[in-house]
Amino acid sequence: SRIKCVFLGNTWMLKYAKDSHLFDFSLIEKCNIAIDENRFRPLDVNTARSQLAIKGDKMFIILARSSSLSRKGIEYVIKAYTQFVSILNTENRKKILLLTVGDSYIINHMESYLQCMHLGFVDQHTLTLAYQAANVFINASIDDAGPSMINQSILCGTPVVCFDNGTALDVIENGVSGYKCNVKDIGGLVNGLSSIYNMEKKKMRKHTLIVGILSFIILLLAGVGFWAYCLILAPDFEPRKTVYVYIDEKKDFGDLCRQLVDSAGCRRIGSFKQLAGMLKYPTNMRTGRYAVEPGMNNLALLNNLRRGHQEATRITFNNI
Repeated sequence: SRIKCVFLGNTWMLKYAKDSHLFDFSLIEKCNIAIDENRFRPLDVNTARSQLAIKGDKMFIILARSSSLSRKGIEYVIKAYTQFVSILNTENRKKILLLTVGDSYIINHMESYLQCMHLGFVDQHTLTLAYQAANVFINASIDDAGPSMINQSILCGTPVVCFDNGTALDVIENGVSGYKCNVKDIGGLVNGLSSIYNMEKKKMRKHTLIVGILSFIILLLAGVGFWAYCLILAPDFEPRKTVYVYIDEKKDFGDLCRQLVDSAGCRRIGSFKQLAGMLKYPTNMRTGRYAVEPGMNNLALLNNLRRGHQEATRITFNNI
């Protein structure tokens, strides 16, 4: 097939893409998860807690997503939370709350004396409030390309404690946006929770928000750069050999596009049309015979078309 597939993913996903040998290495690009920064953003902690009806005596709230899927590693969350609470004195234990969303796996498998508030399956608005109300989000996925909840949490200014895999490789920096440890290291999760519990929370939330904003900016720039590359510089025409397209006195842009698809092996006619429109070519077409070479990009072809750089037509006279 002449169709080339571009693979976009985070560092974790890129490793598997390369190991699979299914993709041309030159078409494997890093691109983090896209998150709606207008929805997932910081909010006053007390306001968020009030809207979720969380009691005012809870001073340190740990958010977790409950799931019965083994790859989500919820048993590690339960063990880490239990061990973390056990190192606190009786008075401080009363101020700790585990806030959960998702299914009921955690509350069904956690010791009854541990304090937990289960929100169940929630909409995006309630999920955002949960991030904003929490002091930390704990995630123990052991086999996950994401999860996107890590990115959502840091955009809300809430640090994350998790295992060192998936999207955490790119967005979690120890002591800045949270803490990550080796996969299945329960002690590492406990140390992360303890560190955040003992440090100045406002400072941690500020650092986390900065990292979240920078991650989004990097993602945006990467996305714009890749879009521009595909639009302008990426090879878009793959005929088996040089072919020619013709523009007559009608100067029909639609007919030109049909020739490019049918004869010149155009891979992304939409991007050609988009760049042509940006350059105002459809209203400034020139007649002639134009060469389309294998591997040609949109800009190179449009430059020839706009400037009238056409190929000469050979005419043979017989019987002279």
